[in-house]
Amino acid sequence: MLFRSDMLKVIELRGGLASEAMFKDQADKIQRVIVSTGGRVQGEEWLNLIKTGGVAAKGLTDEALYYQMEPLVQEMGGHRVGTSMMSAYSNIYQGKTTKRSAMLLDQLGLIADPSKVKHDKVGQVAQLGVGALKGSELFRENQFEWMEKILLPQLAAKGITEKQQVLDAMGGIFSNRTASNLFSQMYLQREQIHKNAGLNAGADGINQLHDKARAT
Repeated sequence: MLFRSDMLKVIELRGGLASEAMFKDQADKIQRVIVSTGGRVQGEEWLNLIKTGGVAAKGLTDEALYYQMEPLVQEMGGHRVGTSMMSAYSNIYQGKTTKRSAMLLDQLGLIADPSKVKHDKVGQVAQLGVGALKGSELFRENQFEWMEKILLPQLAAKGITEKQQVLDAMGGIFSNRTASNLFSQMYLQREQIHKNAGLNAGADGINQLHDKARAT
């Protein structure tokens, strides 16, 4: 019953009680992850992630949260993943970062809307506003995809392709160590994340389990 109450709370916090269809869809995704992982990632971990991840976790798509974050939740735990996601969100999406990191984002071509950037007296980037980040909408919905579709190609365009170079760049972009650690983990484990996401999506959901139970 512990899992069921945790799962229900996760769905509630993500607005899944607004309709029966939304509830069933989220419950189905959680069930697929439980089947795919052999029960190693249960509702309690998702609840920990939601509680610590705040608006960063609530803004993610269901696929990004349940399917792609699963291997990280399994390795790091829901608390750490949620805290790290919120740190990254606050850092470069909301712009609560250092001048040094803001300048590096600008140098790497990761600022898309100059009108949302404050400059110092000598014209250097001093502070980022919400929406200044390149691909900010994608970042809000899926931090992993933002890394793959925006960050890594932008780093490659600047000649930053070696593993250590990429990790060093991430360490500079995020002024918060917790956030940079999460992105480093996502970068190093991206093949595993893609693999697990496919396995999670393809696992038995509520309807399939129900049909199998009836057949036996």
